Amino acid sequence: TEDILRGIFEKELKTPQPEKVFYLTRVSPLQFPDYQKFKHIVLIGTLDGKGKFSNYIKSILDESKINGVREGKYFYFIRKDEFAFGQLMLILVANEIEELKEKLLKRKGFIFNQFDNSINRSVINSMFGMMENKKLEDKLFKTYGWTLRMQPDYIIAKEDKEGKFVWLRRFNPDRMISVHWVDSKDGKELTEDWAVEKRAYIGKKYLDGMKIVEGYTKVERVNFLGRDAIKVEGLWEIERKIIGGFFRSYAFFDKKTKRIYFIDTAVFAPGRVKEPFIRQLDIIAHTFS
Repeated sequence: TEDILRGIFEKELKTPQPEKVFYLTRVSPLQFPDYQKFKHIVLIGTLDGKGKFSNYIKSILDESKINGVREGKYFYFIRKDEFAFGQLMLILVANEIEELKEKLLKRKGFIFNQFDNSINRSVINSMFGMMENKKLEDKLFKTYGWTLRMQPDYIIAKEDKEGKFVWLRRFNPDRMISVHWVDSKDGKELTEDWAVEKRAYIGKKYLDGMKIVEGYTKVERVNFLGRDAIKVEGLWEIERKIIGGFFRSYAFFDKKTKRIYFIDTAVFAPGRVKEPFIRQLDIIAHTFS
């Protein structure tokens, strides 16, 4: 199942130096005690398996759960705080290997989200658990009718009321989030091409001449806060400064305000792992209201 599991967890982020969301480490039964305190653990086995992990899984499941696996009712079990506080352990088990592979492929989104959501909960707590920039949040809402949850050291780097654009920024490393909106009767002009062109327009006009690097852009339709949305992500560059980084944008139509909102996030963190900062920005984007 290794290739399937790596496909589920090791999703690639096309940052200037490609990164992965998770990195899998395969552990032998003899090594397992050394890893029991890790925050995220996947145990995988089969009922017909004779290996130590399969036997271990069978030993920690009661008879009703084992019968449920045999009958096809159960495939996964979630254990929290099993060996350490804040730990998430996911047990994946089927009758035999081919059934296990099939179920892994069918539930790959669910499996990934268990751990992705676990990290998000921890990051949200660390981002907003102690301090929050309420003053900036209130200003955005009173001025523009929308807001985002903001950490204390974010500032308004640029705003254009007539152009309906606000650029928020935090330094060391440089994390950027901007909101642009256009009035629309029904949102029908919102297409994938429109979203890409809008990102190029915003970058050129407001973001110091940021350009989209061709050949690295990914566009897909997603659910964003309960709304149909278009997500655009890829690499940006400013040629005259010889700098670049990763960006991710969401575009969606809001029926109540009759606006198309375009929320863009970007990171410039040379020499540093970028996934944690990309995650922070994505969390902020998803606090939009």
